[in-house]
Amino acid sequence: MATSGTYDPEQPWQNQIDRDTVKALLQHWIPDALNQHGFEAFWTPKRLIDRYTEGKITRDTTLQILARYPYLQIPPTPEIETFADIPDEGSAHDLIYRFDAGRIDDQFLDDLDSLEDQLRSMRHTD
Repeated sequence: MATSGTYDPEQPWQNQIDRDTVKALLQHWIPDALNQHGFEAFWTPKRLIDRYTEGKITRDTTLQILARYPYLQIPPTPEIETFADIPDEGSAHDLIYRFDAGRIDDQFLDDLDSLEDQLRSMRHTD
């Protein structure tokens, strides 16, 4: 099961996420919260955003994790995009547009984009 692979809508999305990779990421960034609330509370971008809006993790930490999260890569969609074929707990960008327009402000998404760009440029210079 490789996360960062292409999302297969024929398979359960939960089975397509590399839990070991996600757990290592969470243990690095939020060890205390992970111990207190458990892996299931944080293991997807949607759940991370939920915990952030509940005040269980900080904005900065949420952004840092989401920028590094090994997403399932959703295949390109038609010009008029529908969300019927993406996983309910897929990429942060899809989730913010689909579910969290009222809970996450535009600055959060801008900051996430900026951080992802910084990480990409750091990878290309290594």
